[in-house]
Amino acid sequence: MIKLALVLKRNPALSHDEFVAHYRDVHVPLALEGMAGLRRYVVNQCDETNALLVAGTGNEPRPSRADAITFQWFDDLADFTDPARLFSSPAAGRALAEDAAGLFGAMQAYVVDEVEHWDYQRDWPDGQPSTGHKRMSAVARLEGQSPAEHRRHYAGGHGPLTRVQHVGVWRYCQNFVTQGLTPDAPPVDTFAELHFESLDDLQHRMYLNDTSPGIVQEDIANFLTMKGTWSVTATETVWRT
Repeated sequence: MIKLALVLKRNPALSHDEFVAHYRDVHVPLALEGMAGLRRYVVNQCDETNALLVAGTGNEPRPSRADAITFQWFDDLADFTDPARLFSSPAAGRALAEDAAGLFGAMQAYVVDEVEHWDYQRDWPDGQPSTGHKRMSAVARLEGQSPAEHRRHYAGGHGPLTRVQHVGVWRYCQNFVTQGLTPDAPPVDTFAELHFESLDDLQHRMYLNDTSPGIVQEDIANFLTMKGTWSVTATETVWRT
């Protein structure tokens, strides 16, 4: 099975609330019914701004870099790239394409390889927003560093460090990009998912103690550059498991 990450930006004619409501009430049902090979489907609706990320820093909130980041799983890549295999019927394909044309201003797709370090205990049904909040980052590797070197340190070194220093993280998953699927997809090396069980955990239990930020930042300097790296906060809904 393969996993795809899609970074979505809304049609500028839509407000953030209009985008969220249409995506949830119209686009998701079309996708669940019309995408024949869709095995799993997770939608992360991004907050309108980065207000939660800059709280307490003195910085003014800015619009989020994405309006949604979704993950989709298929048995084979051709189940996504071949319209004859992607859609349950030509009519379903047309309906999804027409809806997407009015909903999205941009869509960038990537094939990713998932490394899940630890997971939450899920006890809510498909279609119900997940408990808590997510911090998601599109990560760019250091200049001159190979993807293998980036992954080796990020997964092998930073993953275990995160378990110790980020005490409030409920679920931690790294998605290493192996292929860009859309021509306009900007370079991304990893999509990181840090899920917090509550807003209080996100805002006040990110770190173990006062020394943790320095420890984490020192390690981060070994595998990513802030140039090209960006983060959002989001609400997750698992639509199909």
